[in-house]
Amino acid sequence: MKLILFAALLVLATLAGAAPAYAADEPGVNALFIDRQSVTSVVLNIQYQPDYLNREDVPAGVLYGLRGLARITIPWNKIARIDFVDGKDDYNAIVTLKDKKRIHIRVEAKTTEYSGENSFGGTFQIRTEHIRSIIFE
Repeated sequence: MKLILFAALLVLATLAGAAPAYAADEPGVNALFIDRQSVTSVVLNIQYQPDYLNREDVPAGVLYGLRGLARITIPWNKIARIDFVDGKDDYNAIVTLKDKKRIHIRVEAKTTEYSGENSFGGTFQIRTEHIRSIIFE
């Protein structure tokens, strides 16, 4: 009986497990988040959750999006800033690389999210659709 109970708990724990979080780069990646209400938050140890449909295909350490009809990734360690824009059919994010190059991409804003630690010791979590800009250190 104990073996059956243990097996049932193991199955439930596996089914209820959280989706994998993807570190923005290496441990200790920090950024300034500006939301749609112009509230700024310093976020430490950023984690990125890609959209549900493509989560299994996205390796850790990259931003996933669409550029035209192509699926692309951009390594987090090359990104200086991400600005999210409204009203565009072909893109909704402008990624500025550390070398100042700008790349227009489309991300699934309703199903991707960021999380981390806020600057006053608690947690931070936000869906991409509520972000105006992310400025990396």
